[in-house]
Parts: sequence; structure tokens; C-alpha cells
Amino acid sequence: PVRALAEALKADVNWDGKTQTVNISKSGKKVSFKIGSREVAVDNKKVSIDVPAIIVNAQTLLPLRAVCELLGADVAIDSENQEIIIKSVKK
Repeated sequence: PVRALAEALKADVNWDGKTQTVNISKSGKKVSFKIGSREVAVDNKKVSIDVPAIIVNAQTLLPLRAVCELLGADVAIDSENQEIIIKSVKK
């Protein structure tokens, strides 16, 4: 879920139900995307992600790596221990 992950990274999340848009901000960085779109605005620059955001059981879902990287965090996978390591980059 986008909100849980973004808030864990100390970002603010806002939902615009009229436009089906999620707006995330963290340390001056702004990320915005619409449900069903693969296009994301990051500080007003358009980038594409692998899969579009979807809503399941009233939660917006997006791949973990996409959310982290859009917010400037590093993601690593420790396959030996079956762990995902997220490091929030301070700017």
C-alpha cells in the first residue's frame, strides 16, 4: 500500500478522489500519479513506471521499489535472508 510505505519513509500523502490522484511530498520532493496510469510526475517531470497504480480493498497499490525510488530511497534485496532493505536517503 502506497500510504503505509510513504508514511514509513516520513512522507505526506494526500488523495484527491475527484481526479483519482495520489500526491506525495517529502523534503520538498513532490510525486503525483493517477490510478490506472503508468505516468508519474516527480517534481513536475514525467517518468514512467512498470505497472500502473491500482486500488484494491480501498488501498492504493504500487510496487514497493517504485514508491521507494520515486521518494529517493535506496532498495536492496538480500536473497540469502529473504529481506528487502530500504534506506531513506537524507537530502
